[in-house]
Amino acid sequence: MPLVTVRREVPPGSLRVLYLLADQTGCGWYRCLMPGIYLRNLYGVDARAATSLSDAVRAFAWDADILVFQRQLSDSTLDFLHEQKAMGKKIVYELDDDFWHLPVKNPAYRYYQADGLARLARFIREADVVTVSTEPLRQVVGAMHDRVVVLPNAVDPDLAETIAASRRRDQARTTAMVRIGWSGSNFHEGDLDCAIDALIMMAKRPDVQLVFAGWVPERVRREVPAGRLETHPFVPTNNYYHGLAALRLDIGVAPLRENRFNEAKSNLKYLEYSMFGVPTVASPIYPYATTITDGEDGVLVKKNRYQEWLRQLTRLVEDRAERERLARNASATVRERFHLKTSVRGWLDLYSSLQRGSVSTAFLTPRVAASMSHSSQGARLAAV
Repeated sequence: MPLVTVRREVPPGSLRVLYLLADQTGCGWYRCLMPGIYLRNLYGVDARAATSLSDAVRAFAWDADILVFQRQLSDSTLDFLHEQKAMGKKIVYELDDDFWHLPVKNPAYRYYQADGLARLARFIREADVVTVSTEPLRQVVGAMHDRVVVLPNAVDPDLAETIAASRRRDQARTTAMVRIGWSGSNFHEGDLDCAIDALIMMAKRPDVQLVFAGWVPERVRREVPAGRLETHPFVPTNNYYHGLAALRLDIGVAPLRENRFNEAKSNLKYLEYSMFGVPTVASPIYPYATTITDGEDGVLVKKNRYQEWLRQLTRLVEDRAERERLARNASATVRERFHLKTSVRGWLDLYSSLQRGSVSTAFLTPRVAASMSHSSQGARLAAV
């Protein structure tokens, strides 16, 4: 079941945008595919996406106005960029992580230290504009390019509510236990260390169920009592919202270590939890500290320490009314500040400005706004 209906027809003479994706999940999903879908549906932009350079992709590029290279690094793609730039096409490079400050334990660290950073720099130099997800990342990339635009991530809470309502009808709650959960990959192994002792301790309570989607730390598998850990596999991109709804969480956790790499990350976990009516307990660093009003629409764990994680989780487990109040306020925050149907206008304004031949100075300052899904199809050109 697709997340959204994609309008296939676009008016003649529409703005044409080609996204070349490094991935179809994460950045590719939130930063390209979903904005592209909403640009097409709301504004009639002829947006297409692909993961490699087939003949069909090259044919569309011939008449495209703007090409967006999402975290591309290969020599062949750089050659294609040069070819398109020589034809007068406008080039956007899209980046959502601070690869210059990767933690040593991050699985991607060795690659970027070897030659990945040099490859990034080559693409960045050739772009007309670089788009990023956060202001700290803009500051890092701004040392390499004078046109760096923040297009913050956003989600569609209307779509989430439709999916959640459908699941509430089809799947009655069968337990009174409070479900505390997290979803992600092993790229967050060091980050989960901030909260893992508290989560394991909470799972020893008779009224708590731990829920993990994607990667599950070995310590959690080993130390959480039998029957108190529920795991869910990774799901295809176009089922991700459905997968989040299926977790049926009462509390979502968003632990991050305090380091420069994480300071440049976005508040996406908070947005995902909030759009499904789940209150968030988060580390008090930039992505969350600049979004959450502590005690109003989420909880920031003071000093990011075990005892504070344990105290805040215990408090929410024992206070259903407080969980519900935080969830209502979080949902309102996301609708007001991070709704994709509103924030996609930032993508449109930037692309339209590029098409006209200039980037307004308004794009070169920090912007407060707010991103989400569809699957591109390999080498085949896909209308997003």
